[in-house]
Amino acid sequence: MFGERTVTLTIPTPVLNGSVSDSPAVFNVDAEAGLSYWFNPTLKITASYRFDEYFKALKTDSVSNVLLTTGPQFTTSNIDRIYSGPMLRLTSTF
Repeated sequence: MFGERTVTLTIPTPVLNGSVSDSPAVFNVDAEAGLSYWFNPTLKITASYRFDEYFKALKTDSVSNVLLTTGPQFTTSNIDRIYSGPMLRLTSTF
């Protein structure tokens, strides 16, 4: 995926305002494994497990007070986002 993302930090002091933008490429891996059982030609049940990960998809912000002389620092980092879990589905046709 390609796109633009922006993180803006606004705290009502003149020192703690910041904004960061970039246009990254986000890579994605997803997989699903499962089993289905047909009760008859029109009814089945499926159980599976899905895993979906986006690498460096979300940009987060943080404020740290590194040195008292320079004041608070606005920093950002990229984090992964993972979705996973089981699924149970009952399918019927008419």
